[in-house]
Amino acid sequence: VQALADLKAPFLRWPGGSFASIYRWKDGIGPHVSRKYHPNEIWGGYSDYYGFGTEEFMELCRQLDTEPMVVLPATTIDPEAVEYAMDWVRYLNDPPTTEWGRMRAANGHPEPYGVGYLQIDNEPMNHGLTPEQYAEIVNVYGRRLREIAPAARIVACGQKRSNDMNWSQKIIDIAGDNFDILGVHNYEYEPENFQTGVQRIQDYLVKLRDYVRDSEYPEIKIGVLEWNLSRAYDWRAGLHAAGSLITYERLSPELEMSCPALLMRNTTDDPTWTAFIYHDHVSWFPGAGSVVEKLLREHYAERRRRL
Repeated sequence: VQALADLKAPFLRWPGGSFASIYRWKDGIGPHVSRKYHPNEIWGGYSDYYGFGTEEFMELCRQLDTEPMVVLPATTIDPEAVEYAMDWVRYLNDPPTTEWGRMRAANGHPEPYGVGYLQIDNEPMNHGLTPEQYAEIVNVYGRRLREIAPAARIVACGQKRSNDMNWSQKIIDIAGDNFDILGVHNYEYEPENFQTGVQRIQDYLVKLRDYVRDSEYPEIKIGVLEWNLSRAYDWRAGLHAAGSLITYERLSPELEMSCPALLMRNTTDDPTWTAFIYHDHVSWFPGAGSVVEKLLREHYAERRRRL
């Protein structure tokens, strides 16, 4: 918690990764003894007893004084699946007088959580969906979310790779009326590209920004919701983080939000993928990107001018 608090993040996104697509939220609420076990087959089949569920995430956001972004499972327009996701939104935001509001109250939180950011799945292409199929999902889910959570901002999934403009363009063209923020992912995988990767990603984001400007939906904002130099632990990861954050500032206000991934990892996890914060059961230490995030948070020029 201290490691996260030091970054003063304005929002926190959960569940993360492709795990979000298969997350069964109803199995992760209420007393721990009644929660269900789900092997996480997306990430190698490790044991997940859902001990960290909706209430725990919302409490973490409260302690961090940060806005929650909840990622809804959304890989189909099957009515039962759509209602399952909408029930989660009701559980989060309904008053205590409704069915799902009463259940939330019974689980210890009478007042609505008031979640203001709702994302429609995460990397749906990992489940074999085409951009056209996912755009249809956004239209279905987005329309329902406009009805039951009119104050929330809706996040749709843009491309997974910087060379896939086709995905993002089709989501904008087909479903642009039913979401507010296009969340794209921009990783650099090769450590030696710590500098050139920043320019490559910036070039892509400029093209995407200009496409949004010229589309029928110029009010759509861009969010980079996963980014990192994902296979380097050393100073290169820090410089890549600095260049990325400066790029995001340059592209604001059209680029409205960003968050790195992987955010936190246990030190026993696969070392191939790097994170911003590492921990075991008794301690933690920051990755290079986390150090840079904290420096920019504390010393960014606009903040200094305001003092």
